[in-house]
Amino acid sequence: AAFLRLGRDDDAAEAARILVSPEHHCVQPRNLARGHGVLGQVAAKRGDAEAADGHFGRALQAATASRFPLWEVIAARDWKRAVPASGAAADAAIDAACVKMGKSRDQLSSVL
Repeated sequence: AAFLRLGRDDDAAEAARILVSPEHHCVQPRNLARGHGVLGQVAAKRGDAEAADGHFGRALQAATASRFPLWEVIAARDWKRAVPASGAAADAAIDAACVKMGKSRDQLSSVL
């Protein structure tokens, strides 16, 4: 994520690929969600919406496995920002996570 903020997309993608690779043996769903989210953002910046959607889908799966719905909100928020055409699916994921937390979108405005 830091590489993304610095505009070093190639480095961000490489670090994220390593993180989510089976050889790395990462078992923390939160980290897997973040890694796939970074890959999704890089793919979106490169104009590959299909690959971005796939990575964000895996990010949401990992976030769901974490059992912390706020990670789902963050993954979906990043998806919606990166791939506006997928906004409806991202919004549905945000709404579902809000229901799990018993929170409204307004209560999560600082995250969204």
